[in-house]
This record gives sequence, structure tokens and C-alpha cells, in this order.
Amino acid sequence: MSPGEGEKNEHHSRLELLRKSPALRALVLSRFLSVAGTWLAYVALTVDVYARTGSGLWVSAVLFAGFAPSVAGAVLLAPLVDRVERKRLLIGSELVGVAVFVALAFAGGPLLVVALAGLAGLGAALFQPALAAALPNLVEEGDLTATNSLTQTVATAGLAAGPVLAGVLISAFGVRAAYAVNAGSFLVSAGLLARIPARKLHSERRLGEGHLRQLRDGAHALIDAPLLRSVLGAYVLSSAAAAGINVGEILLAKSVFHAGTLGFGLLASAGGVGLVCGSLASARVLDRWPAPVVFAAALVLAGAGFAAAALAPTIRIAAVFACGAGIANGLFVAAVTLVVQRAACDEIRGRVFALLGAAGETSMGLGMFAAGFVAATGARTLWLAAAGLLVGAALVAARGARARLVSNVPAVSSA
Repeated sequence: MSPGEGEKNEHHSRLELLRKSPALRALVLSRFLSVAGTWLAYVALTVDVYARTGSGLWVSAVLFAGFAPSVAGAVLLAPLVDRVERKRLLIGSELVGVAVFVALAFAGGPLLVVALAGLAGLGAALFQPALAAALPNLVEEGDLTATNSLTQTVATAGLAAGPVLAGVLISAFGVRAAYAVNAGSFLVSAGLLARIPARKLHSERRLGEGHLRQLRDGAHALIDAPLLRSVLGAYVLSSAAAAGINVGEILLAKSVFHAGTLGFGLLASAGGVGLVCGSLASARVLDRWPAPVVFAAALVLAGAGFAAAALAPTIRIAAVFACGAGIANGLFVAAVTLVVQRAACDEIRGRVFALLGAAGETSMGLGMFAAGFVAATGARTLWLAAAGLLVGAALVAARGARARLVSNVPAVSSA
């Protein structure tokens, strides 16, 4: 079979999945609306607070308010992903978004905006782990890799569309219109999720254990199993590396390559294009190689790409390497998702995803703080340090790659 034929068959497989599963169609469209709405909100909140205060401190406050509750919520509320019917959890998360952004349209001061941003972050904290935990119940095992690829690709499309839509809406109609559209997107998303039978998102749940006991069991599952422990360590290191990449991106474009805002846009877009391509390719790659192997190899490739970009002589060459690193990043995210889905049983899978995400977000927050100090030594140094962290993450992930094939790893339970 030629490469072109393989791509056609893979594309057809995704179309076939959507055609035969109304529930998956609803979930995919809901995922796009949710991610696009989240990033529309990010832009709208930033613009709104800065317009009200003219203060960078207030902007930092609203961004922190969206970040900190999501981490705390993921940790403290993680058992709900396995204890509460996931359909209700997903819909509830979207309805919180509706209420918050309707309220934001009438918010009277920056303090209230920050408080509502925190509530929005808390509402969104459990959406992604609930979704990732639910997918193995929604589709057949043989379709899981393609389904992950499809939902990840749609999420990256939403990530790209949200800021663009925010810019158009805010420029033409003001920030309140952006809030109203965002509330509408969450409402439509909730309606789509309501069409999915609850049994397709959750297997039978075992209730009766205390909340803290369930939280402890989730942490033990993530730490005690060698495969998941390697995922946790690599994910924490790679999240810190991502913080350095994000902080250093604009410095590299403007201070090193002297390419201005246009160069910054080129570098950021290159990484985004690579992420989409990696997401699209992930199903084919993960069908050929074990997920732990892809997990470790993608980190090495991402580290090499960012190191080469940091040392590139021009912004255009750096953008090519950044695109390659973005492709590796897309493969990495897909591989991590598949490893956890197959290594943790449905009874505890949601807690594992929630705690893993919280650990990554915490690492990224601390990494951004540390990156500010490293950046003083130069943007190239910052990106090289981030690349080093990615290689270190790959070494941690290699322990998982040496384990048995993911399909043969017994699912971790809470027992």
C-alpha cells in the first residue's frame, strides 16, 4: 500500500466513525465548541480587564484566577469524574460556563471579573479528564486510537478558531458580545452532550467509598504503577519545558531574530500547524508502534526540534524546526492519552487523568515563574534549557517504553 493510500484509508476511517456514531458526532462538535469557547474567553477576559484597569497586575490576576482554581479543582474534585455520571459532569461544566459568561456581560468591576474567571476555571477543570476517561466507553477498542486523534485534531482547531473569533467580535461589537457568544457556545455544547446516552460515557460505578479514599486511590494508581509513574514524571518535566518555550517564544522572535511581531506570529503559527499535523498523524503512528515507544520518541524529537530552532540562524529556519517540534508534540499528547486510557480501568481512569492534568498545570505554572529568571540569560538559552527538559522527560518515559505493550498491561484498578 502506498503512503497516499494509507492516508486515504485513515481519513475514510475517521469519516466512517463519525458516520456510524451519532454520539461521537455530538461529542466531537461539542469538543470543538468547548475549546473554541475557552480560548475566546481567554482573549475576552484579558482585553476586558486591561480596558477596565490599564494594569498588567490585574491581567495577571485574571489569568491566575483561571489557572489556580482549575488545578485545585482537579485535585480536590478528581473523584467526581469516576463517581458522578460523566454525562452529567460534562454538561454541568458547560452550564457553569453559560452562567459565568452571562454574568460577565453585566459584571461591574475588575474584582468581580477576576472572581468569575476563577469560577469559569473551576467549572472547566474536570471537562477534559471526564472526556478522556469516557472515550474508551464510547467506541470499540479498535477505534480508540482514531477517535483520540479525531478529538485531539478538533481541539487544536478550536484552539486556533477561538482567539480569531474573539478578535473579530471584540473589534466589531465589544467584549460583551464576545461573552454572549461564548455563553451561547457552551449552551449549544451542553445540548449536544445531552443527546449522548449516559451508558456510552461511563461503565458501572462503584459507590460508597469516601471522597478522600477515592482521591488517595487515584493518587496511588498514578504513582504505584510503573507505567503510569513514568507518564507522570515525563508529563511534569514536559509541562515545565512547555512553559519555557511559551515564555521564550516572543523573546526569540523579537530580541534574537529581530523579526518583530510578524516573526513572533510566524513562530507561534509554525508550532500550531505542527500540532495539528501531529494530531492528524497520531492514529497512523500509534497503530504501527506501541504508545510508550511513541511517547518517549516524541519527546526526543520535540527536544531536538526546539534546540535546533534556538540555534537557527534565521526566523524562517527556526519556524521550520518549531513546526517539526509541534508535530512531535501532537504525537506526544495522543500517546499519553492512549497510555492512560489503556493502563487504568474505567473505575479509576477519570481520577488518573484529573490528577495527571493538575500535576502538569502546576509544573507549567512553576515553570513560567522560573523561565522569567532563565530568560535573563537569553532566549536561546531558555529554549535550549527547555529542550534539555524534554530530553530528560524522554529518559523518564523510556521506562514506560520498556514495559510490555500497552495492550498487554493489566488495567490499574482502585482495589
